[in-house]
Amino acid sequence: MEKRNVIECNFVFSLWKQPILFLDYGQLQDEYFLTEEGKFYYNIGREMFKSKFIKFDDLAISTFLVGKDEIKAKFEDYGGFSTVKEIVTMVEPDNIEGYFDNMIKGKIIKDLIKVGIDVDLDKHDSMSTDELYENYDKILNTIFIES
Repeated sequence: MEKRNVIECNFVFSLWKQPILFLDYGQLQDEYFLTEEGKFYYNIGREMFKSKFIKFDDLAISTFLVGKDEIKAKFEDYGGFSTVKEIVTMVEPDNIEGYFDNMIKGKIIKDLIKVGIDVDLDKHDSMSTDELYENYDKILNTIFIES
């Protein structure tokens, strides 16, 4: 969870920087996000894109938030447009596949721990989701073959 804020931030604000990417990543459910901020910004971005906004500037965000007082208040509590603008300048949408892979890997690891599987976080931190799958597939195959 230490890195989770950064991982979700990189992913979500890549979408905000290049909203057309919501065509590929706009179907995620809240369960993919482990932070409230990640869910919050993702859902705003997704809804803005569904509302035909293709550039998320201050005016577009302000327009979208009209009549959504609770969401607008939370947006302002998180720092408002200046925070968004600052983060968006730092992320690189060309890296979104890597950001997404890290997000999914974190969810998988959380789910493995949730069902009682002991996970070596140091070992799995450098693995991709494919490598993580192959690792556990190999472990299960070995167990079943040796039984």
